[in-house]
Amino acid sequence: MKVFCLKKTFLLFVFYTLASRAAMAQLFTVGSGTNLYISLGTDVYINNGHFLNQAGGITDNNATIHVTNDWINNGGNAALTLNKGTVDLNGSTTQLITGSSATEFNGLNISNGAGNIILNTNTNVGGTNAELVLGSRNIDLNTQQLRITNSSTSAISRSTGYIISETPPASGYGSMAWTVNTSTGNFVFPFGTGTNYIPFTFDITSAATGNGNVVVSTYPTITNITPNNRPLPTGVNNLNDTLSSEDADRVIDRFWPLTVSGFTTLPVATLNFTYQDNEWDITSGSNNVISETNLKAQRWNDFAWVRPPQGTNNTSTNTTTITGVDSFNSVWTLVDENYPLPVTLLAFEAQMENEQRTKLTWQTQSELNNDKFEIWRSEDAISFSYLTTLKTKAPNGISNNKIDYLSYDAHPFPSITYYKLKIITQSEEATFSSVRSVKHSTYNNATFAVSPNPVNKTLTFLFDLDAPDVVCFSLINTDGKIIKTMIRDLPKGYYTFSEEINQLSAGMYYLQAKSSAVNFKPIKLMVQQ
Repeated sequence: MKVFCLKKTFLLFVFYTLASRAAMAQLFTVGSGTNLYISLGTDVYINNGHFLNQAGGITDNNATIHVTNDWINNGGNAALTLNKGTVDLNGSTTQLITGSSATEFNGLNISNGAGNIILNTNTNVGGTNAELVLGSRNIDLNTQQLRITNSSTSAISRSTGYIISETPPASGYGSMAWTVNTSTGNFVFPFGTGTNYIPFTFDITSAATGNGNVVVSTYPTITNITPNNRPLPTGVNNLNDTLSSEDADRVIDRFWPLTVSGFTTLPVATLNFTYQDNEWDITSGSNNVISETNLKAQRWNDFAWVRPPQGTNNTSTNTTTITGVDSFNSVWTLVDENYPLPVTLLAFEAQMENEQRTKLTWQTQSELNNDKFEIWRSEDAISFSYLTTLKTKAPNGISNNKIDYLSYDAHPFPSITYYKLKIITQSEEATFSSVRSVKHSTYNNATFAVSPNPVNKTLTFLFDLDAPDVVCFSLINTDGKIIKTMIRDLPKGYYTFSEEINQLSAGMYYLQAKSSAVNFKPIKLMVQQ
């Protein structure tokens, strides 16, 4: 094995051209059986050149390596011995940290150059006591992960530089991980957008046990679409209000995916979220309708939004702070507390029992300021009438736990009975659930209905078939012209599906459905725009 022992400061000139970068850039290569030892007090300067670590190579760096172009690690290892030396990326333009293997830097200083550092591979920085020095430069995570392995709150220093996350879930989050272990104190994740500094802070007030990591990403959403605040984070399936109405315009145009891992017991922390004015204020380009003073933090817990929203907002610093947090996964956002994300209805079912009565069951994941549930029923899925009321079981109308409810309809209609829930809050705001139906066993005819009627956007088709069948739908105007035709292969039993009809002009239409076995009675449909 060849070993290079460098005893003094010098300039290193190398001889291979890397075509993917500037024509004059050179390669300094370590590998193919050649390792590099840099002794204490000896700096290495790779001017107008790239550092390339090849298979089998490793650098024992006890000083500082100065590189003006890219850092490339194809070595199948960490490239550097652990907890030793510093790498100074001091180029005058964009530099890449790239290659097929992740580099584990001890100290990384980017403050002496200009232009962004772009990650093309996951990267570790910090050793056990060294730091990442940003200065006025930025690191673009570019869907990769930057891990800070120094568990001190001072492991990152900066003047105006920051870390750019900003990539949406489809591309892959750019994440920053910090190995905090059992430390306490304020860990500042110095995020920025490319134009503004938007730090996220994780201030540990009660230490964890075990060696663990805090992993955070952030990205903005699209505001000039309907609904806005898209794309949703991975695993999040709605921004609804109490049941089903889109509430995106009450949610800030930014999400923070957050996970913790590796701890035996979790830390307790104060979380501080920083946002931009144009992410909430309609006058700055957002489509939202938010009172900034009402902004509070709310968390998605892998299957529902946890209520109520919490924290305090500081409009002068554009921050929302929440204290005493000991549950972190998986996505956070900021909402107008008067329009929290949602009271989640996990299930609503209707079932014929003993051929005499309908058993109605539902379950809520969470409730906030809820008052009662009303059950409404219909024989045609169009005209509903009140049946009965159940008061909420949530203490003072507030719960973050699952609650089960049960009621009965002792006298369902002799053919089909359609049911829906009306959820009424303490402020008398009301929302309806989706429709469920039961068919009496003595009634064997296939049925067809639509809801709502009148309709202005989305029409739900409700079917109950005695056998699987192919059904052809025709939407006909008052002149007898077929406006739209749909064909669906429907299963046996009760089935619903929805169609967008907001392209239709307001007015009266007829909806006709035919199958191989049944010609259903046409439905008169009123479209409102």
